[in-house]
Amino acid sequence: MKKIFVLGFICITFQFNAQENSTANDFGFDQKDLFVTGTISFFSTDSNTDGFSVNERFGVDASLGRFFTDHIAAGISAGFSVQNNGERTNNSYNIGVFGRYYATPENRFSLFGELSAIYANSEGITPSLASYGYALTIAPGINYFLSDAFALQARFGQLGYNYNTFKDSDAEVSTFDFRLNLNNINFGLLYKF
Repeated sequence: MKKIFVLGFICITFQFNAQENSTANDFGFDQKDLFVTGTISFFSTDSNTDGFSVNERFGVDASLGRFFTDHIAAGISAGFSVQNNGERTNNSYNIGVFGRYYATPENRFSLFGELSAIYANSEGITPSLASYGYALTIAPGINYFLSDAFALQARFGQLGYNYNTFKDSDAEVSTFDFRLNLNNINFGLLYKF
């Protein structure tokens, strides 16, 4: 709870500072702007329940988007990740589409909400775990422009639905997920054309 208040305070401080310091067309987005984003993620856990085990994940995601109105952008995304449990490796690929609503796109600091649909294919740690499926998610995020063209981007939490089918057994798994905390935060860079 303390982390949420601190994050909220930081966001409000940046919002007021950005509104005071930015001038028209220096930072932010305009209609018909194109942008490219990139995110690199790393996740590692150590477990000592049934002996020592390590689980590591490395991922790269990229997206290309365009503003269609002053506040609404849409685009495509693609990603790749590698997961290693110490003995075997799992490779995953995804491709999708997204739509974003920016609260204050013309400012240096802007909040956005993102709706995305993703198709994923995973070559499992074992052949029986290979799967394919899709995900629908809604996630909040923020942009902070460092210059006219470069911005830091962060997305945190999500509300989502995932559906997977395992290739060997045709078993199906669906999950509903709601997370709004700092344990699930993704940082990236954005470049505006």
